[in-house]
Amino acid sequence: MTTTNDRHLPYDSVFNFRDIGGYATGDGRTIRWRRLFRAGALHTMSASEARHAHEQLGVRGILDLRRPDEIASEGEDLGPLVARVDWRQNFSVIPMPDDPGPGLPGPVSQTLDEAYGRGPSGPRYAAYLERGASQLTSALRLLSQAETYPAVVHCTAGKDRTGVVCALVMNLLGVDDATIVEDYALSNLSTQRLLAMRDVRPEKGEDVQGIYGAPPEAMRVFLVRLRESYGGARGYLRAQGLSEAELDRFAEVLLEE
Repeated sequence: MTTTNDRHLPYDSVFNFRDIGGYATGDGRTIRWRRLFRAGALHTMSASEARHAHEQLGVRGILDLRRPDEIASEGEDLGPLVARVDWRQNFSVIPMPDDPGPGLPGPVSQTLDEAYGRGPSGPRYAAYLERGASQLTSALRLLSQAETYPAVVHCTAGKDRTGVVCALVMNLLGVDDATIVEDYALSNLSTQRLLAMRDVRPEKGEDVQGIYGAPPEAMRVFLVRLRESYGGARGYLRAQGLSEAELDRFAEVLLEE
């Protein structure tokens, strides 16, 4: 396996595992390589891949953005990487509406569709900012700390919730919108592997692109709404209670000249 500055990590058991390093910011600095990784679900990771991630990439923490019902559906085994890292935190950035508890009527997906919408991804991502504000804030506060890194942030497919968290980090650091959109859309390179792993087929009546795709326009819409509502990630996180010192630390720990 490579340990050079390649963005995509060639893990056969985990899809969409990649590095967000190397992107330039408006002030001429660059996001450090091998600091923050993004990925899909990690419970399928092989022992050799976990060893590589820990020993060669230096991953010491896992930020899991999945809902409790998603984690439960995969069983108790969270994968071999969990046993190697120093910390793991779970912040569900798509909380169940109104905390319905065990008596939730109907399918979970139906309840979430009613709360966040089933239309284009961009408006749904913007809804995370409000409905998932507490969990998003906790996740970003964790990512502001130097001792957090190197770390991997993940959800189930590694594109929606993970995409929003990474977009907030990159926007806060001063990466331009076009680059953030480009990084988000890289998830499409892993779509076919994801579909194969989950046995998803259009002929079964499943909305493949709507559910599993990462259309660039979705991230463009999200960034526009983020800017219109808060002036950007810094304004959003400041409104959620992060201090200026915490916000400044992102650049200190993630950027290099």
